[in-house]
Amino acid sequence: MYRLLTNGFCIVSMLIIVACSNDSSINKMEQIKEVGNEDANLAIAMLDSLELDSRNASEYVRNKYDLLRIRLRDKAFIPHTSDIMIVKLVNYFEEEGTTKEKQEACYYAGSVYRDLKDTPRALEYFYKSIDYAKSDKRCDSIMLRNTYSNLCYLQYRVQNFKEANVLAEQELELSKQLGDEDLTSYMHIGASYEALNNMKQADKAYGCAYKLLEQAKEKSYYQEDAIRLLIYYSSINQIKKASICKSYVYEKQPKYLSALKDRAFASYYKACGKIDPAIFLCKRVINGNADINDRYDASKLIYLLYRELGDLSKANEYARIYMQLSDSLDFGKRQELAATVTNNYKYNLDKSKEQKLKQEKETYRATLMYVLLTSVIVISLTFALFIKKRNRQ
Repeated sequence: MYRLLTNGFCIVSMLIIVACSNDSSINKMEQIKEVGNEDANLAIAMLDSLELDSRNASEYVRNKYDLLRIRLRDKAFIPHTSDIMIVKLVNYFEEEGTTKEKQEACYYAGSVYRDLKDTPRALEYFYKSIDYAKSDKRCDSIMLRNTYSNLCYLQYRVQNFKEANVLAEQELELSKQLGDEDLTSYMHIGASYEALNNMKQADKAYGCAYKLLEQAKEKSYYQEDAIRLLIYYSSINQIKKASICKSYVYEKQPKYLSALKDRAFASYYKACGKIDPAIFLCKRVINGNADINDRYDASKLIYLLYRELGDLSKANEYARIYMQLSDSLDFGKRQELAATVTNNYKYNLDKSKEQKLKQEKETYRATLMYVLLTSVIVISLTFALFIKKRNRQ
């Protein structure tokens, strides 16, 4: 009996220790997540120190650890190269997690597939993340805004500019609700209107972004936006504004922005009539290890530069490169796949709304019938009591 009690006490003690250890690990990860919002690289270093404890903890803690690592790598702009981990995490949290954890897992699944250039699956998971976010008011509103931002980017990339514009407007609306009139939201609205050839609305949106960039105390947070504004104002020959945007762009850029910066400077030099440095920068993008979209845009620009110079031989050479890159991007196939995912999402959304309305109507009808039936019973009883009382009298 004594041995049984002792063993029971040991088991209970171990369970308490494990539970406390799990809580401690989760609390530390929440602190690291907060650090990651400001400095993702520092947070990754902090997370590394928790790896041993996390691997010896519960399944829930291990999955939280892996999801946080994917989150921090995403914030540090470290491209995802495999979907093995995120597939496991999505399966786990969709089975065991809260709605907020499902939202986060699907969001980072979208981010992983975005980096892997799998646009249809990226769209699918970002839309799923939105569904989870909208189903629970306690979900992450900032992540929801970022989801709209990513969806806008992806729809723009497959040239679905109308849908990109709708998503950009939703992104801005949510930013305002959060009390943060986000510069990037205006950039997305401007880009989608520009692609739709609505230059009046595009200029208005870019103008709002430009004002916010001027007011920003810390320009380092908005380097990509400054670069893209430089491209826009150079393309419409507003040299003064382009020069100011150029002054906000740092010379040293992270790898993922270096080709975009070169292309922006090439556009600026073209607008200023400095053709040679513009050609040099375009060639550096095309011949370097840049993203295919940057090489595509640079080849188009250098074609125009050589055509302006009257060098038709070189112009034709880069026109061929431009067409080859266009074939590699395969816009038609990407548009078709992306449209399929988007249409499926909208169809399911409409069906969900239809089902909800149907349930509301059925609930209303049932309530009405219940009220009528109750009223009839009450009236009947009242009448019966009245008759009985009168007969007695």
